Amino acid sequence: VITKLKRKNNDQFELQLVFKRQIDRVEPMTKIASDWNMTNNKVFHTSNDEEIYISNDVVNKADALECQINGLKSKRDKSVWLGQNSRRIARINEKIRRLNIKRENVLDEHYKQLAHTLMDDYDVVVIEDLDAKNMRAKKRQARNANRKLAMIKPYRMAQFIEMLANRTGKTLIKVDAYKTSQVEYGTTHEEKHDTSVREWVSTLTGKLIN
Repeated sequence: VITKLKRKNNDQFELQLVFKRQIDRVEPMTKIASDWNMTNNKVFHTSNDEEIYISNDVVNKADALECQINGLKSKRDKSVWLGQNSRRIARINEKIRRLNIKRENVLDEHYKQLAHTLMDDYDVVVIEDLDAKNMRAKKRQARNANRKLAMIKPYRMAQFIEMLANRTGKTLIKVDAYKTSQVEYGTTHEEKHDTSVREWVSTLTGKLIN
């Protein structure tokens, strides 16, 4: 049993009890590997050449909420004559908090749908073990990298995939990014490839990598 204390939108707290039961693992008959992607709202590119995208409707909803949040932050930051403890600032901060929760919920619900899209037809799913902090470090010179990570949160998405795997008895394998297409296995040689490129000849060893 897991005990959770959840804060609700009306600022009241709710005690939740989560009962867990052991689920037998499904015999691994079908499997798939999937790369994370950040291009044009594409989340995954799979070893079966399937592409999984965030819905345009969800992107538009999240963008609209983010625009409202940024507008309120700008209004707050320009109100320099008001003290941090003023009622007006407190009201603005509360609106920002509620909009952030609403935006997070919009994305979370869609992440759950995407987890099903990735896992429903397979018994074993392999993904890279990435988190937003590491991806920001790798992409800090790429334009709009942080904005993409605000829309596609690898850590949060992986949580929903793992929960779905545990609930359905399927197997999720998280692979160190070192063992993916970015670094040739067994070496420290790094080559960047688009996820649409499924095989290539190593410039270091001359081997065919797939």
